[in-house]
Amino acid sequence: MQKTEKPTKRKLRKARLAGDNPTSPLLVFAACLAAALSSLPSLARATVQAFGSELKIALASNGDPASITANLPSRLSENILLLTVPLLLVCFVSALLLGLVQTEGQLSWKRLGFDLGRLKPGSGLMGMFSGERWGSVLRGGIAAGAVFYATFSVLQHQALNIVGALGSVSAALNVLGTLAYELAWAAAGIALCLGALDFLFQHRAWLRRHRMSRAEIQREARDTEADPELRAQRRRTHAQETKKPTHYGNQA
Repeated sequence: MQKTEKPTKRKLRKARLAGDNPTSPLLVFAACLAAALSSLPSLARATVQAFGSELKIALASNGDPASITANLPSRLSENILLLTVPLLLVCFVSALLLGLVQTEGQLSWKRLGFDLGRLKPGSGLMGMFSGERWGSVLRGGIAAGAVFYATFSVLQHQALNIVGALGSVSAALNVLGTLAYELAWAAAGIALCLGALDFLFQHRAWLRRHRMSRAEIQREARDTEADPELRAQRRRTHAQETKKPTHYGNQA
């Protein structure tokens, strides 16, 4: 039985409720990376403030080790929490929001359960030679080429700074930090573009995977007509429509 018809909204809704959604992990990772990079300036300022506070404590102690180490574990724990929790929270919120966008707001825990039916070695071997697999290989090649080009462009842009930093440790560290930051943003931009492309491929494959035959569409239409909840809903809608006033001329 050939499945050449587009899936109905009801079938797609059932698939989403069952945890079957077109998602792109690469797009989620790219969003988390971009969010983390956006929060780095604030994180750097908080790090400088924490370091300054510790330096003030050290200067005020006049070299007394007992004064320096007093409450040191609690101060370190507080600084670590203040520096890491906001970063993790930003990444978590970004991943959650983008995941909800991809799943159209559907949350399902069924995919987290263990299902032996997913273990299909035969279909896995056949999938190695499918069009989707070759598409993944192609996207991987495009990503590798884009990363190489971005790396070359950043190094070319910072070539003079790299040469000028030779012989100075502080200047070298500054250039290395700049290089790492620019490369990270380039990687995030590439990942966002490829993630969006990957999501389009995943959505297209998802729709193709849920294609229906004409017999399935007719059977679903009969089931929909026989659904008692839908019939009750139609009766309520009809009753509400009949209760609405139809003459407004006498209200003037």
